[in-house]
Amino acid sequence: MVIRSEDTDLERSRREYEDEILESLKWLGISWNEGLQVGGEAGPYRQTERLDIYAEYTARLLETGQAYYCF
Repeated sequence: MVIRSEDTDLERSRREYEDEILESLKWLGISWNEGLQVGGEAGPYRQTERLDIYAEYTARLLETGQAYYCF
C-alpha cells in the first residue's frame, strides 16, 4: 500500500494533521510499504512536492494536442 498526502490546500493543510493521520493508521494496525515516513521508488509523496512533475506532464499533453486550456 502507498500512502501519499493531498496537501494542496495550503490554508488548511498542516504537517501535524498529516502526522496524526499516520499515527492513527498505525494505531489501527494499518501499515504501508511505500510513502510518507517509509520512502520508496514513486516519491515524492506529498502533492505539493510533485508540482514540477505535474507541470512537465501537463506541458507534454498540451504540446501534443492531448489536452487544452479551459478558461
